Amino acid sequence: MSDGKRVHGNYEFGEWHYGIRTLFVFLYNENFYNENFIRKVQNILSVQQNPAYAQFECYDSNAYMLYGCCMVFKNNVIFDRLSEESGLIKRLIRI
Repeated sequence: MSDGKRVHGNYEFGEWHYGIRTLFVFLYNENFYNENFIRKVQNILSVQQNPAYAQFECYDSNAYMLYGCCMVFKNNVIFDRLSEESGLIKRLIRI
């Protein structure tokens, strides 16, 4: 988990990295893990003229169990192995 500030216990932001144009977000609310989440993030990224992406660490609501990590780009998403094993991918993408 990050040293960033938790916002309402649901998420926290890591530091913005200008050089690589990425936003790190740590999620602690399972309500984020639904089929609309990735589309909404991609809509936000699409307004950026330069390449950009968001990286997420997804935890259970108690912030104890890591479900997995993913990188959301304007046109695709990359998941780690844990995301598949935990079922996070199935919650975020209709297969």
